[in-house]
Amino acid sequence: MSTGSISSAARTALVFVAGAAFALIAWRLATIWAAPFHCAIRGWDDTGYYLWLRSAVNDGDLNFKNDLEETRTLNDEERAIWLRLPLTQTGLIPNKYGVGWSISSAPFYLVGKLALKGAAMVGWPVSDSDPDHALCQVLVILGQAFYAFAGLWLVWRMLKRWFSAEKSLWAVLLIWLNSPLVYYMTYKLTLSHSVTFFWVAFSWFAAFRVKDDEQRQVWWGLTGLAVGMSVICRFQAILFALFPLVVALSSLIRQKKAIGLHPLWLALGFFIPVSIQLVAWKIVFGQFLTYSYAGEFFQWGSPHLWDVLFSSYHGLFYWHPVLLVGLVGFVMFLLNPTAQSAPRTWLISILLAWYLNAAWSHWWFGHSFGHRAFEAALIPIMAGFAYVLSRLAVRWQRIVIPVLLIFGALNLQLAFLATTKAIPSTRPVTWPELVRHLLDFYGLS
Repeated sequence: MSTGSISSAARTALVFVAGAAFALIAWRLATIWAAPFHCAIRGWDDTGYYLWLRSAVNDGDLNFKNDLEETRTLNDEERAIWLRLPLTQTGLIPNKYGVGWSISSAPFYLVGKLALKGAAMVGWPVSDSDPDHALCQVLVILGQAFYAFAGLWLVWRMLKRWFSAEKSLWAVLLIWLNSPLVYYMTYKLTLSHSVTFFWVAFSWFAAFRVKDDEQRQVWWGLTGLAVGMSVICRFQAILFALFPLVVALSSLIRQKKAIGLHPLWLALGFFIPVSIQLVAWKIVFGQFLTYSYAGEFFQWGSPHLWDVLFSSYHGLFYWHPVLLVGLVGFVMFLLNPTAQSAPRTWLISILLAWYLNAAWSHWWFGHSFGHRAFEAALIPIMAGFAYVLSRLAVRWQRIVIPVLLIFGALNLQLAFLATTKAIPSTRPVTWPELVRHLLDFYGLS
């Protein structure tokens, strides 16, 4: 494992980037007091994730009708559409989204509820009956921020298996700064992308610990738990379970009878969160297994393989071209004979995610800043960029790193403009348009 110290330049960049990130988080939290929503958790998908938590905690059921009528997370038009959805066979309003975001947010939400109840009991003038109370919103969003940055920290820890602490930090920082994650790990934490990134990163980190010490039962259980959580956060995350699965199977083959109950811990860890999703489906849809995305489909025979990467309509590399450098770097890393321990399964998962996203009937993924459906794929891309940095001469590193910091700062500006709706999220946006928006922001147009 490579270690080494981190330079003052890298630490300074980290501080400034963290400051900018928390400024965007604060900007979103400020919307709690802004009309017309008075709610920082808002939007169609965001509401779908949040409903599981709101209804289960406050009503003890999964009947979303009163939640939809009361919650401030939707505008009137969206609320009406939700309430007109055809009822399921159990007579309930359907919810196609996974329960993982709500389960991940539950500890923070419950702390807020308990704090409000305690404050009311001692006579403070607070309302402990408001499910959307500002304190609960603040704690949920800060909790999601914790998952986001914990995920980045786990990736940094993993990259140090092959690269120095310095190169690993720059790779995580620069790819994050020049990717859609800037938006989805700050202003838009109420979607599932940041928490999915965390659980996939945690599952891979735990799988490495299984590889390092196959006899530690706790890491088998945590690997299964993290895989299960990632799947119920975003169902397509199952594609990124390939690495933990291969690690587990390889260990079973090597250890045979000596492996003991370790696979049972893996299965149990996976089943705990997945069983919650199955029960939720049973309550809402009347069956344990269901395809909850009724009316939405995959075009397996005609995927938009080029568009999902290079279209101006949220194409992954069109909006964030530095990511292509990281992907090429990762392929080069796998081809390097010194990288025997690098997981080839990561590349397979990326290719599967590429095909799956391209085959989706809404391959541009609706409202989006760049392409938001490749969050877990950015982990190998970070590894690839660390490899690129490790191969560059020092003089080139002194050029590349500042240039990408500048581009990252511009991406942060674009993310901020996306929060103000200055950059449209529902149609193609070309590079000239993005440049024009930036010039307008600085008053240079």
